[in-house]
Amino acid sequence: MGELASELQLNPKTIRYYEEVGLSPEPRRSESGYRLYSRHEVERLRLIQRAKVLGLSLVEIKEIVEYATNRRCGVTEATDFTALAMQC
Repeated sequence: MGELASELQLNPKTIRYYEEVGLSPEPRRSESGYRLYSRHEVERLRLIQRAKVLGLSLVEIKEIVEYATNRRCGVTEATDFTALAMQC
């Protein structure tokens, strides 16, 4: 998580908070208990981060993330949250 937090310039507590409030699912864990983030999960966190910068509330961000993950934006492959957010 430290590497991811550093890459995204987020506090690890912020990432855990996003998991707690349902903006981001809890990631898989390694056998030793380390969190393992997929590219898809990293893109979701980037979308959340960008939406926060734009001043959107957590409720609004959650709605955007749900639209993106439920493929309701007219995109067949939900892998790039940034592109999906632009199409919503």
